[in-house]
Amino acid sequence: MKCFRHPDRRAKRNCFECKKAICPECQLRSEGHVFCAEDCLQKWLAQKELKQQKRKARSVPKPQVKLGLLATKLDEITGEHQRLELRLQQFEQDQQSRGRTLLIAAGLAAIVLLALTLTLGSYLWLRKPASGSPAAETTAANKFDPGYPGTLAENSFLEPPSLELPPGELKTASGRMDFYGRAPGAKKAVFLLNGRELMSVQLSEPEFVFKGVALTEGSNLAQVLSEDGQGNQSYSIAQMISNPGKGLLVVAYTPGLDYSHGRRDFPGAALTFDAGGDEGYGRKLLEVLRAQGITTTIFVTGQFISDHPDLVRQMVADGHELGNHTYSHPHLTTWEQNFRQWTAPTVTREFVRNELLSTAQLFRETTGAEMARLWRAPYGEQNREIRKWAEEAGFYHIGWSRSGKMNYDTLDWLCDKHSNHYKSPDDIRGMLTEIARSHAPGARGSIILMHLSTGRGDQFPDQVIAPALEAFSAQGLKLVKVSELLPGLTGAAAAKK
Repeated sequence: MKCFRHPDRRAKRNCFECKKAICPECQLRSEGHVFCAEDCLQKWLAQKELKQQKRKARSVPKPQVKLGLLATKLDEITGEHQRLELRLQQFEQDQQSRGRTLLIAAGLAAIVLLALTLTLGSYLWLRKPASGSPAAETTAANKFDPGYPGTLAENSFLEPPSLELPPGELKTASGRMDFYGRAPGAKKAVFLLNGRELMSVQLSEPEFVFKGVALTEGSNLAQVLSEDGQGNQSYSIAQMISNPGKGLLVVAYTPGLDYSHGRRDFPGAALTFDAGGDEGYGRKLLEVLRAQGITTTIFVTGQFISDHPDLVRQMVADGHELGNHTYSHPHLTTWEQNFRQWTAPTVTREFVRNELLSTAQLFRETTGAEMARLWRAPYGEQNREIRKWAEEAGFYHIGWSRSGKMNYDTLDWLCDKHSNHYKSPDDIRGMLTEIARSHAPGARGSIILMHLSTGRGDQFPDQVIAPALEAFSAQGLKLVKVSELLPGLTGAAAAKK
């Protein structure tokens, strides 16, 4: 039996999902089984989740059935109430004693009221979200939480960990490097070098760092295994690092990654803006950035280009880097329905390509320039499958940074002051100033997320952005484009053209 990827190698196992023969090098171990690739693992997990949901649906009475029975009972009680009223009227006509009549009437009314109260209480109990459920949390906090759901929700399952390893060259005299990353939902992270466990750390937060990892000369395969303490394990995408022994380490390009952070020793950060709706304070923002001599990366939708062509042309004229935010700003995953980043049923490779390429074509026709080979998913909804489809169309996904308890989404899109997640202009200005002073962990090399349209008025750039720019300048830190923060990524894009 030969490996389907390596015909010259003997295969000892079969993929648990697709049943293809695989050699030891191709084996991905997770959930007590062996898979040939992450896609097969995710497909099996999705089927497993679906089966569990079906079992729960068979074992637990459906609320709709209970509600229907209660509605029927309520109709019966209402009819009985009407019949009691008719009998009471007849009884009043036959009785001479008014006091006795009133007493009986009060008793009957109390019985009916009690029955209605019990029925209504049962109905409300069935409608009440279960404690700890997403619906309960939304009801208990604020119903208005629009925008990027991935920013506001806690992970309730073990998703694959990730490493911060954008492609490119790294200078090192010792052949050692630090590995940063995230393992949401995990209690432990294990660093694997060339398939062997090298070190591990216990986690109280999703972020981890493995300091001073010594890389051997030649090729090194880096990967992280995460564990949640309940027997569940998950692997990051394996990435290749070459050590030619000349004071350089070279991180190879790996398909399907989410780029959310640059090098941790970079003397600055990338300030990025999303433009998907109206022009907001876009023109005022350009004036502030122009006065400071700063250029940024702005992700625009095709609809935004169509509605505001002059503003987009001004962005290009000012030297800003424009990335792709899809054409229609659609939901790409099932996050809204089940808090899982599963590809939505209506989203296909062709759909993703059309959303990105139609936007790029419109941008070219509007400005005469080429759009940057970078994109950001609407609402933060994306996964490896969607990212790989986007890369086939020539676009690499740019997220935003998270480090410790700091989330670099400024939440400037949230205007409801009653929301638990609301940040005032003073809060946002303080957050940006803190990043500028590098007090926040992981501030250097970070990617900051803001929006053109916030609904907070024309003074927002003056109240928030202008002071933050001054703080960065005072600390001698740069605010740069994403392509400047991740030069190796743009080099990989150029190589693929």
